[in-house]
Amino acid sequence: MPDCLATLIGIAATDCECFAGIEEDYTVSDSGFYLTDPLYGVPNLNAILAAAPPCASGDGGVWDILNAALQSGIRDLRGDLTAALSLYRQMVGAYRGLIGKNREPGSGTVQSNGKNGIQLYSGKRLIDATFVITDLYIGANFTGTVDVKFDTNHPTFTQSDITCNTVAGTFEKNTLVTPVTIPLYATAEEELFYNLYWEPTEGQRPLTSQLWCCGGPGGWSKFVKAGGFNVAAIESRHEYRTQNTYGILVEGYVSCATLDFVCNLDQLNGEYNWKHLLGRTLLFKAAIHAIAGMLGSDTVNKYTLLNADQGAKRMKDLTDAYNTNIEYIAKSLPTGFSACWGCNKSDFTISKNRI
Repeated sequence: MPDCLATLIGIAATDCECFAGIEEDYTVSDSGFYLTDPLYGVPNLNAILAAAPPCASGDGGVWDILNAALQSGIRDLRGDLTAALSLYRQMVGAYRGLIGKNREPGSGTVQSNGKNGIQLYSGKRLIDATFVITDLYIGANFTGTVDVKFDTNHPTFTQSDITCNTVAGTFEKNTLVTPVTIPLYATAEEELFYNLYWEPTEGQRPLTSQLWCCGGPGGWSKFVKAGGFNVAAIESRHEYRTQNTYGILVEGYVSCATLDFVCNLDQLNGEYNWKHLLGRTLLFKAAIHAIAGMLGSDTVNKYTLLNADQGAKRMKDLTDAYNTNIEYIAKSLPTGFSACWGCNKSDFTISKNRI
């Protein structure tokens, strides 16, 4: 989930006399909302702390308990908003699979010019979309390992070398322990290029394989373009159009799970403040988690005995408000603000005419 959600709401605006020691990060709120809000949040810190099981508060006391509720709220917001968008909006499409053709053992090899591999580049500007690389297939004439390197013109993307295994005469599949996520959009670049390559030493040669054949590129070409290269030096902004790939095939999927558009909701500020709405929605969910912790406690004290009914009603009211806001955001987000999500499904109607 985007980092902007981590600071969208805070825990409390300032430290207080009875519960000192709040971390500075807990007081940051981009929306102006705090979890201790008297109307929408949980202002009774004594009740929170009294209901906590032994050692639950850690070194940070009540502040750490509230932060745990906030992190749970962020997790739920991610899942609930994605589900609502899938329910109400048209998705741009999806792809999962191999880019290129995994040829049978015995594929031909070529003399390397120094750097050989595959280029992935954005065919169009897909705001918020990413391609997640899950597997790398390395084709070589030897059995051993190679270090796959990344070169890109993306202004902030970085990726360390990935060591992959090779088996002579075939494209050996290497499943990545940590998938590599490449953005398909950057504000400062019209087109993004990602060059994945390895550098053979003496006697080592890459296998060749086709990226596509007679029917043209596969379903992946709706989201990313691909071309192979076998060059002495890589040009970060050069488009390699070769239909063959040299020594590398890529497997992965297109993802819209990042929901990066939420970080730009303040750009829609006008008649209605979207960031304010999102902040209040997150506040509802975090407060629900905090109250649930109190109601679920087996600690007996005046707070758990006297506040149970009131707490349950407050949870219901907050849950209703949260669900209403999630639905509103999913339905009302302007078309085109994120390339991942298109028109409302309700905008499409089916008519039947009698013949």
